[in-house]
Amino acid sequence: MTDIKNLIAPGRRAFISGIGGVSTSALADLLHLRGVTVRGSDSRRSAVTDRLESLGIHVCIGHSAENLADSEYLIRSAAIHDSNPEIVAAHECGIPVYERADAWGAIMLEYAASVCVCGTHGKTTTTGFAAQAALAAGLDPTVTVGGSVPGLGTHRVGSHDLIIAESCEYCNSFLRFRPTTAVVMNIEEDHLDFFEGGIEEIRRSFERFCRMVPSGGRIAICVDTANSRALFEKLEREFAGGAADADRSLPRGFSPEDAPPVADWSAARPQLVSFSEKSPSAAVRAENITSERGRYSFDLVLDPPRLAKPSGLPEARVRVALGVTGEHNVVDALGAAAALWGVIPPEKIASGLSHAKGAARRFEFKGELDGAEIYDDYAHHPSEIAALIRAARAALEGTEGRLLLVFQPHTYSRTKAFFPQFAEVLGRADAAAVLPVYAAREDPDPSVSGELLASACGAHYAPDFADAADWARSLLRPGDMLVTVGAGEAFKAGDILLAKQPQYGK
Repeated sequence: MTDIKNLIAPGRRAFISGIGGVSTSALADLLHLRGVTVRGSDSRRSAVTDRLESLGIHVCIGHSAENLADSEYLIRSAAIHDSNPEIVAAHECGIPVYERADAWGAIMLEYAASVCVCGTHGKTTTTGFAAQAALAAGLDPTVTVGGSVPGLGTHRVGSHDLIIAESCEYCNSFLRFRPTTAVVMNIEEDHLDFFEGGIEEIRRSFERFCRMVPSGGRIAICVDTANSRALFEKLEREFAGGAADADRSLPRGFSPEDAPPVADWSAARPQLVSFSEKSPSAAVRAENITSERGRYSFDLVLDPPRLAKPSGLPEARVRVALGVTGEHNVVDALGAAAALWGVIPPEKIASGLSHAKGAARRFEFKGELDGAEIYDDYAHHPSEIAALIRAARAALEGTEGRLLLVFQPHTYSRTKAFFPQFAEVLGRADAAAVLPVYAAREDPDPSVSGELLASACGAHYAPDFADAADWARSLLRPGDMLVTVGAGEAFKAGDILLAKQPQYGK
């Protein structure tokens, strides 16, 4: 199959299946700017597809073989399956099919530096923090991030010096990227519809991602959670002269011909950087942490002696005052700092992080209803909901306000895999309502449902957004907080309460 980098050129004709996604729409923009004729399809119209059409990109609503027209190659999002009629037609006609991450990986090779942020949780916020700090320091990065960031959107096209990219592990997409700096936030079980081998397979994929970093690059790993700390310690032992015991097995989703490369570290190894909110031995860490109503300030400590080898990186202690709610944002800020250490001065890192805004749908304030505040959050994993609840409780500290949640489970496989954990964490709210499962890319599974989850945690079952809004309206009183939660369309319940026109959802 033709190397996709040869097809990303003026005059070539690309088709993007699932063009309305965050990453694919950013890719469509970039290819269009490069003179590639871009067309694509999505299952429904959205604000994103409307914007693409305003740029002159033809978007088909619905998937059909006829949509391909005279396209030379097809790029698909991770949510597009082999059974999709466009994929089937492309294979029948001999049109090469690439993953959207293949295209991003090829593009990254053109940049002097590529910072790729991965992790089960926190990668969107960390990527946004890094991008905003880099911009505030006067850099001109190309950025692709999985949520809309104020003043940035979901992406921007800058110079070829630096690209900052959110890097998702689902379908091993991030193994198609080409990082010179890999930032690992955490490693937990998720996406078990793909990772059939569970946490061990997931750990191997993250390790493979790190082993793609070239000898002159950087691997920054948070050591606050068990799996990411184990990865750091494994690499630390290896870098100190221990025998390498890298898993060289073929990652799921790859053939021998397109297996992700493993960098040659025989002559020199990448720089290995630990970061932590908790560990005093981390090279990048937070000290003197304070909080006020859920907003955290801390000393950002950059400590070169904690690195395994001399680095020439500046030593610093600078104060950061985050403008977003939730303690988990401290670690996200540390991840951004670990990526930018030595790229911009410490004072500019601290200033950029202090002025950074949170991404959309990350504890996003939506409005007020009769003295009660309404927020929306993208949390869709039990660990993320737990972090959200801690942030909300901190914001309510010192008040009589109660916390209400409207939760929409995201995918049947995730709901089934973590059913007890979802039931337990939802029970931590003062009251909760559960919507039907948002199927996303999956077929319904009758063995699991929103109704069953609601019963398990003593929550109200809301068969639709209007019912969820009615439930919340009947309970809310001044000083309370309602958070709509999930990666689907739970925000529509909040929109109804606030008498807004529900926005397009993905």
